[in-house]
Amino acid sequence: MPLLGLANEILLIVAENLVSERDISTFARTNCHLYKLITPYLYHHNADWFHSSALLWAAEHGRVATARKSLKAGGDVQAMDKYIQTPALLAARYGNEEVLKLLLEKGGDPNRKDSDGRAPLSWAAGNGCKETVELLLRTDGVDRKSKDNRGRTPVMWAAREERGEIVELLLKTGDAGSDSKDDSGWTPLGWTSVWGHEKIVDLLLQGNADTRSNSDVQAALFWAAWGGNREVVRMLLLRDGINPNANDTKSHRTPLSDAAARGHKEVVELLLRKGADPNSRNNEGQTALFLAARQGQTEIVKLLLETDGVDPKSKDNYGYTALRWAVLYEHKEIVELLE
Repeated sequence: MPLLGLANEILLIVAENLVSERDISTFARTNCHLYKLITPYLYHHNADWFHSSALLWAAEHGRVATARKSLKAGGDVQAMDKYIQTPALLAARYGNEEVLKLLLEKGGDPNRKDSDGRAPLSWAAGNGCKETVELLLRTDGVDRKSKDNRGRTPVMWAAREERGEIVELLLKTGDAGSDSKDDSGWTPLGWTSVWGHEKIVDLLLQGNADTRSNSDVQAALFWAAWGGNREVVRMLLLRDGINPNANDTKSHRTPLSDAAARGHKEVVELLLRKGADPNSRNNEGQTALFLAARQGQTEIVKLLLETDGVDPKSKDNYGYTALRWAVLYEHKEIVELLE
């Protein structure tokens, strides 16, 4: 008797006795009739025995039809892969808005985190998935300032990855935690300042203009100077109450000393024009000139030697001069300048 001559019940029994999903799928693809008959069983089998992997795959790859079939056959909307990623999280992470919408309608948890502690909104924000972020922000109960295992919020990830549109969307909610700190003490403004993302720095400065603490902006100034981002340094110095001479409480370093040590000439010039003290000393008694000499920053040494009040013969806590450091590190051109 030909295969198609068998009753549907018998064909389903044949499918039920196949253990491998691949075998069931191959059997289903024999012809159109078998495909229509066996496919629902295949999805049911996947839900029961393979932890709804078909639904997880559909969420990651944006396959709405596959997701619908899996859910209809009993696919678990709260299923998790080995990284504790749910279908909703995968759909958000890869910007698959339509699949995410379907999953949320079926009870998917918009706040369920993965093994890194990142929620769907965190992934969507960091990856620049604008439509997905908008969908999540419209979803009741979404935690807009959910923190991952490193204390980073969605707006922090968006700022760090230079996702300007996403930062703007999150700031408009009014409760995105734009001034929150991660476990290392970084804020969104700090991340954008060190990388020189000028537009996002502007957004963040305007977003919480009335409530943002000067300490946050002051810390960002250090990072902008360290990163050599002149325009960001200029923007930060425009804020009332920001001191170009503020020093780190532990090392007593200043924005000027950071910029000098790393050879950022334009930033050094700007800070000096804005009143930065070239003779400010760190906890080792070293000024910007010492640090520039140690690091071989010839142009910075030239600039500082031309600055009023800089004494090239002053000594640090070790009794060394800038010249002594230049000699120790064999920066011959700087040695000649200082001599």
